[in-house]
Amino acid sequence: MMMLNVSQLASRFFLNPGGAGIALFTTTRTITENDAKNLSRSFYKYALPESVGEVLTFGQLMRSLKNDLNSTGISPTNKLKFTLLGDPALKLPIPQLNIVVTDIFKPQYQRAD
Repeated sequence: MMMLNVSQLASRFFLNPGGAGIALFTTTRTITENDAKNLSRSFYKYALPESVGEVLTFGQLMRSLKNDLNSTGISPTNKLKFTLLGDPALKLPIPQLNIVVTDIFKPQYQRAD
């Protein structure tokens, strides 16, 4: 098993010849467990279309997260410790489900006596 230096993780993430990432949402400094929990809650609040009505771009998502951390007073200084490495115009690939029922199957059961 190869051990990676922490400073190499982002490089390996983007430059992996077997399939690289498109964006990295990461910290620039050490954060506490509580800060990570607050950030995760804010992330899912804005990342899922059910909660905001549409799929946000990475840039819109980052802005909403940082504003949320600042306006709620949860982590006003820690908003500076998070950054996005990637294209802020990209969106999360969340599938849009459009289901139309055209027919309902009603099986004919025979009563076994």
